[in-house]
Amino acid sequence: VAAGPSAIDSPRGPRRDSSRPIARTRPPKIHVLYCKREEREYMRVSCPVCYLDRFEDVSAFLVHCEEQHAVTFLSTDEAIGKCGTLVEESEIPDDHPIRQKPVLVSPSIPMEAESGSEE
Repeated sequence: VAAGPSAIDSPRGPRRDSSRPIARTRPPKIHVLYCKREEREYMRVSCPVCYLDRFEDVSAFLVHCEEQHAVTFLSTDEAIGKCGTLVEESEIPDDHPIRQKPVLVSPSIPMEAESGSEE
C-alpha cells in the first residue's frame, strides 16, 4: 500500500496536526526588582557588578549574579542587604507585584550601607 510521506520521512520533522491550536506561553514579565524589608520599607535590588535591576524574581537575580559574574551570596537576606537600595514607596508602581507579596527580608539583617566596614 503506497502511502504519503510519514512524519519520520519529512525533512522538516514531524507534522503538526493543524486541527489543534498551538499552545503559546507568555514570557514572564521582567520588571525592576523590589523587595520588602519591612511592611512599608522597600528595597530596589540591582546587580553589584553590571547594575542590572530588571529580573523576574529574586531567584533570577541570584542566578544572574552567580552565572554572569561569579558573585554568590550566603542567603537571600545577604544579597538584598548588599545589593538593595532603600526607596520611597511612592517610587513603586501601583501595579508592581511586590505590593502583593509578604515581607521577604528580615529587618534584623543590616543593609550594606548601615553595617559600615566590617571586612
